[in-house]
Amino acid sequence: MNKKTVRAGIVGAGFSARFHYEAISRVYGVNAEVQGVYALDKAQAADYAAQRGIKCYDTLDALIDDVDIVHCCVLVAGHEEIAVAALER
Repeated sequence: MNKKTVRAGIVGAGFSARFHYEAISRVYGVNAEVQGVYALDKAQAADYAAQRGIKCYDTLDALIDDVDIVHCCVLVAGHEEIAVAALER
């Protein structure tokens, strides 16, 4: 049985992003792959990516271009901007 591959991107590199990364690794029924991370705090995003062997994106648009699903792991005040950008794609 060939499982569909779903490419995920994580926006944010704090506590919630760590939790989401672990949850993605437990997805059942599809091959879920984390493509990378984007965060306003570039140093935090680079460290997050290096620890997990994933790509660190320079822009939100670049991350959205490479993924099927966006995990919004930022403060609530930033959710709307990220969700709208993802949905417009």
